[in-house]
Amino acid sequence: APAGLAVKLTGDGAFDSTGHATDTVAITVGSSVKDGDYLIPVTVVTSDGETQASTLTVRVAASGGFLAATSIQAISKQAANHVAFDGYNGFVRNLVDTAGIAQGSSADLGAVSGNSALNGLKVTLAKTSEGLADTVVPNGQTIALTGNPTKISFVGASKSGNTAGSATVTLDDGTTATADLSLGDWVLPSSSGDKNTGTLTPYSTNVKVLWTAVRFGQSADPGAYVFSTAPYTAPSGRTITSVTLTGSASDNRRVFAIAQNTASTTLPAAPTQALGAATVAAGSTVSVTVTGFQPAESVRVVLGQQLLTTVTADGSGAVHATITVPKTTKAGNYQVQLQGASSGSAAASTLAVTAATWDVTLSAPASVTTGTQVQFTGTGFAPSEEVAVTLGSSSQTVYASTAGNLTGSIAAPASAGTYSLAVAGKTSGATASRSLSVTVIPPSQNAVSLSATPSLTVFGKAVALTGQVAAGTTGQVEFFDGSKSLGKATISGTRATLTTSTLAVGAHAITAKRIGSSSVSTVVYVSVVKAGPSTVKVTAKKYTRKKTAKVTATVGKLTNGQYPVGKVTVYVGKKKAKTVALAKAAKGTVTVKLTKKYTKKKSLKIKAVFTPSDSSNVLGKTSATKTVKAKK
Repeated sequence: APAGLAVKLTGDGAFDSTGHATDTVAITVGSSVKDGDYLIPVTVVTSDGETQASTLTVRVAASGGFLAATSIQAISKQAANHVAFDGYNGFVRNLVDTAGIAQGSSADLGAVSGNSALNGLKVTLAKTSEGLADTVVPNGQTIALTGNPTKISFVGASKSGNTAGSATVTLDDGTTATADLSLGDWVLPSSSGDKNTGTLTPYSTNVKVLWTAVRFGQSADPGAYVFSTAPYTAPSGRTITSVTLTGSASDNRRVFAIAQNTASTTLPAAPTQALGAATVAAGSTVSVTVTGFQPAESVRVVLGQQLLTTVTADGSGAVHATITVPKTTKAGNYQVQLQGASSGSAAASTLAVTAATWDVTLSAPASVTTGTQVQFTGTGFAPSEEVAVTLGSSSQTVYASTAGNLTGSIAAPASAGTYSLAVAGKTSGATASRSLSVTVIPPSQNAVSLSATPSLTVFGKAVALTGQVAAGTTGQVEFFDGSKSLGKATISGTRATLTTSTLAVGAHAITAKRIGSSSVSTVVYVSVVKAGPSTVKVTAKKYTRKKTAKVTATVGKLTNGQYPVGKVTVYVGKKKAKTVALAKAAKGTVTVKLTKKYTKKKSLKIKAVFTPSDSSNVLGKTSATKTVKAKK
């Protein structure tokens, strides 16, 4: 965000099933921010890494100030189509800038016009964005002036001919006076002089401030004038607090600014910040010092798109903090910005981040027999990151602990040989591998080994249990979950495989036994986690007040690929409106009718809660709250 502004998203940042999302952006404007338009970069980043950048334009306009009273755009870029000084044409922005009144900067009218009668009158055109209003059409607006001026002048021009008029000036003692607000035609204020060189005599008591040789949309016609009205000077000892512009909605006059002989109220400086280093490695710390906040103000520390922490300014409004750049931060340049809850932000600082060094380890047995479950451990990964594990043709997904440690198992290959056990962190990119020797079970041994693929799964998904025996062994292998038999499988070659999807949520101690033998495999643990719906959302069309209304609730497929079964409860505000059953045949969608007692208001806040039938193995979920409006 620009200095003085602070921005944060307040929505959940999620797309619905149709690819749409609406998020609310909360913007804090500090007291240091001048009136004008500010551009805030917005980047949408999808979960699969796609990005799309855009810009949010925010207008800051003090209540009762000049910018808040603007209603048309009169000055435009050469190639733009928004300008409407006279309904069709307008001033060319860069020509006005180079003629002496640059947008967003203060200029002395005497210096710009060359007329000493205007010396000391300062004029500022607010920095506005293309397509937004920059000009006031006099229509009874009262505009407050800051800085206690004693002398003012109106800067602008008229369309479709010269126009006489006046404004009411209110002084600091509450008395009023009349000031001239007559403005000459912007192209032909008179016939005296040369229209092609900008030397036509101004209308009445106007003073020519500037002339541009070209006006927007009329490159072959005479250029355009900006005038200053005859200055109004307050009585001795009095200052001017406001002006009221008399006129009507169809007024031909256009006011670009009100010049005054004092500076507008001096704004406090925006917070300023400095980093202790320009470059750091991900996972390292960097100091940051900021001054200019309010004492004890809450301040957000933002790195790029990530909120790192929240700190509190000290009694002088300063922040001296040490921030840690997350180790998972990718190499690149990032904006660091401290954002005050009331003062807005400091100007962002650029921090170059280099890639982190990941010191990972991987431990596993050096040698195993075919068909066994290989146990492994690791350290040094990103907290809670997803880690892909491969061994031969087998693959497994495990998750690091919050400390970055790894524990898991994977099925050994069915054939003897030397294989690579490899792990790769999805977030950190850290990798490690080690060589593993796999040997066959000797024919002389009456042994059975066991492996499970995968050993970590979601409830309802299939797990393949494989018993491996010595070559030449025949018969069947029976598989057990503790003392409970899961079923039998016939040996084919050297393997017997049983596929099951009935394991409940929890840790299961699985063993295998060859029927007719006392040989039992070592225990292999299979962990099953709860399935859950991908999304829950609620939708409704505009309703007729005091009539029944329909609400549609949609529960996405479970993470095991199955349709949800259970019940859906629709709430209106905090009231439970109705609960309906959700059968598998409904494919996750139900329609609920709201009786007229819920539709009395002009708008409703609705949400849906999914409660699964099998709560031991399936998670429930609540939708985001949606506001639905009544028909007009």
